[in-house]
Amino acid sequence: MLHELTSREAGLLYLLFPHLSGLALDRVEDLDGSVKIVARTGSEPVGCRDCGTLSARVHGRYRRCLQDLARAGRSVQVELEVRRLICDNAACPVATFAEQVKGLTARHQRRTAGLRSPLAGRARAGRPRRVPAGAGAGRGRLPVHTDPPGQSDA
Repeated sequence: MLHELTSREAGLLYLLFPHLSGLALDRVEDLDGSVKIVARTGSEPVGCRDCGTLSARVHGRYRRCLQDLARAGRSVQVELEVRRLICDNAACPVATFAEQVKGLTARHQRRTAGLRSPLAGRARAGRPRRVPAGAGAGRGRLPVHTDPPGQSDA
């Protein structure tokens, strides 16, 4: 079921999804066990990812599909239209760059920042994956202990 949003409904969505507050929310789709939120970025200048020069010169637009934290037992997908911008700094090696939404997107990621956070791992799976003792040794990683203090499987 497709639903175009009124400004009042968009305001309610911003309460439920505060990390989307900098976006224009266009519509919400009810997809049985999941929800799709269709949104787009604004027209504010964005800093180049390499040199930081602000740019509002649009080279093009494209859509990103991001998985977000589930709400009320339903998975949430954000379909986000972002701009590809032109860097105006002639000395910068980056000709064009895709804008990122702070607190939501990161380069090459298909999950929102909230879903990538360490606490989201516990919410998704109930508890983190067990890492056997000694796993990761020599590679700069420490084993993770998931049992509460004083408890073990033995």
